[in-house]
Amino acid sequence: EDGAATTCTCRVGFTGDGLECVDLDECSLPGAHDCSANSSCVNMPGSYTCVCSDGFRLSPELGCIDVDECAEPGLSRCHALATCVNGEGNYSC
Repeated sequence: EDGAATTCTCRVGFTGDGLECVDLDECSLPGAHDCSANSSCVNMPGSYTCVCSDGFRLSPELGCIDVDECAEPGLSRCHALATCVNGEGNYSC
């Protein structure tokens, strides 16, 4: 043996002393994720993902943006003789 010490460290997204590592829940730590206001954070082993809330869809440039249910065929359940009014994340008839 040459006397060199072995150092173990946990991979990114995990915490511990290097001999034992557990998943770091980025979703429960303030500032550890960058999910937008119209999405929720879902913890994954070693990382996280952002999932858009109902009524929103992912735009690569803008994050989660409102879906206009009134403008897209088949998304609203309004009767053909009713007026559809889009709202932030929802709609009404």
